[in-house]
Amino acid sequence: MMQKSCHRASELEKELLEELLFDLETGIPNPECTGLDASTIAEMAGFTVPLNTRLILAEIGGIGFAYPLSRSKAVPVLSIIAAESWHEGLCICEAVLEFGSASHTAVLHARDTSLSEEFATRLKVTQTILNQPATRGDLCNLTVSAGNTLSPARDRQAGNPATALLSVNMLIHRQLVQKPQLRLREWKTSEKVIFSKGCITHLQPQTGMERTLIVTEKELLNSDHIDTVLKYLTRQNQAIKTELFCKTNQVASITVIEEGVEYMEKFRPTSILAVGNGATIDTAKSIRYFYQRPESSFSNTSPDLHRADFPNCPADPPQRQVTLIAIPTTAGASFATNPFVTIFNDSHAKHRNLHSCELLPDITLIDPEFSIKLDAQEIVLIGMTILSHAIEAYVSPLASDYSDSMAIKAIRLLFEHLPEAETAKAVTRERLYSAASMAGMAAGNTKLGINHAMAHSICWLFRVHHDLANSVLLPRTIKYNGVE
Repeated sequence: MMQKSCHRASELEKELLEELLFDLETGIPNPECTGLDASTIAEMAGFTVPLNTRLILAEIGGIGFAYPLSRSKAVPVLSIIAAESWHEGLCICEAVLEFGSASHTAVLHARDTSLSEEFATRLKVTQTILNQPATRGDLCNLTVSAGNTLSPARDRQAGNPATALLSVNMLIHRQLVQKPQLRLREWKTSEKVIFSKGCITHLQPQTGMERTLIVTEKELLNSDHIDTVLKYLTRQNQAIKTELFCKTNQVASITVIEEGVEYMEKFRPTSILAVGNGATIDTAKSIRYFYQRPESSFSNTSPDLHRADFPNCPADPPQRQVTLIAIPTTAGASFATNPFVTIFNDSHAKHRNLHSCELLPDITLIDPEFSIKLDAQEIVLIGMTILSHAIEAYVSPLASDYSDSMAIKAIRLLFEHLPEAETAKAVTRERLYSAASMAGMAAGNTKLGINHAMAHSICWLFRVHHDLANSVLLPRTIKYNGVE
């Protein structure tokens, strides 16, 4: 715990904390300390701790008036009592409740179900939380049902134990026991992932493309890539009407997405063909999502993206059906073929992560011959981004055997072929595309971590490329997360 930014208080420091946090005669807690961070509490008590200290640990010898720190306290000071046995530990917990209040929350982490049942039965508390994080109020909906509360936490995915006192269960029953509620897991990816040299020809026999909107970036507008796409589309046995939408930026932004949806309303396409980098594919995914689900418009999200509430996989089918085909032109763009999109507001000061299985392209064509030429530095940055996707997917709490196999293989391909990527060999490009796609699939089914969370903010705060931000942060986040 010391390595996790905790500070172990000395005997003198414990005495200073007792004098600060409580009136030693009445036992009344000091209201001036409520909600303050650990370093501020230490400074007020008369000693210093590092500024990054999250928790002050105080070992106490018993429960009662002689041990003020055994009282309830709304500060980051955690009292610790060592027990010689399970029975003694339960007795200590009961003594804490008797000395304090029976309206507390009891938390236990144990593999033995019989111990969990005994713990929940013996302790007369308002609610018992078993094998779940309980030091925060925003418990993830993977473990706690949000229906347990009438007053939800700020996070839309939360089931806040701090507000569970207001739940219907609490008004009816004396005690609520919250156990992990694991939902069924599902592997989500594009319906078809076609990968091989020259697979772009698959556009020719594709049906349902009578009216196709091609979403791309301006740099590719007059390139061979768009000419090739149009060539195979016109070879179909049916008449094809195409329109170009080329207003994509370095990120998927609200303004561009709204313009794309308006364009869709006028053109009424049966399919979208996204050709380009990751931002282009993300923009196309978003345009289709909001076109198919006009009820999920930006009307309430433009001023404040954090008010948005999008379902992971809506139960009802979308009002409109539009086929999405993604053709990445860089290995890095292959990441975008997952059920995630990060949408920025107009000033790029805020962003919102949208997660839905409806964001997945119906068909992904990974053709190494369709890639644009990159210099050595760009290839290295893409390689680091592949590595960050794979590593974060591998260490994710939502990782599975399926995601691990993809992540590990992506890392192996990267280390084998990245050193020779600048040679522009077709087989090398193909392997990098494969590594990026597998890392993207793994990340798309596990969710990413702190590296990408910080990278998105850094991108627009300092106007650097997403790949560069990932590369700079990766060694540091590995070191941070690697602390035992």
